[in-house]
Amino acid sequence: MQILVDTNVLIYAAKNGFDLFNELKKFGASKILIPIKVITELEQLAKGSAKGSDKKSAKLAIQIINYSDVIKIEIGDGHTDNSIISYSKTNKNLVITNDSELKKRLTANKITVLSLSRNKKIITS
Repeated sequence: MQILVDTNVLIYAAKNGFDLFNELKKFGASKILIPIKVITELEQLAKGSAKGSDKKSAKLAIQIINYSDVIKIEIGDGHTDNSIISYSKTNKNLVITNDSELKKRLTANKITVLSLSRNKKIITS
């Protein structure tokens, strides 16, 4: 199965020392998809005025992506969340996010949503 990863899960994983990509593979991911838009968001957080821990976590997430066996993908124009939904509807991949609004929209579009629980477990929403 293919799993597309949203920005906030990468930040959460980096902040909490969670080996997200390894856990996704254990969960059954054959391909881990990272949208270029997500990488751009991380770069903006790393350079911008984000609070200290988010800034550090964004930098760490970028490093982890660059040294991991993931697939960087283009998902289209427009707002990142809209592009994630559109891409996922077309490609039938799962999405991992902790963004409650995005979860609602994905679920409404019949896209399977995963998230990280507080005890660092991947769960189906």
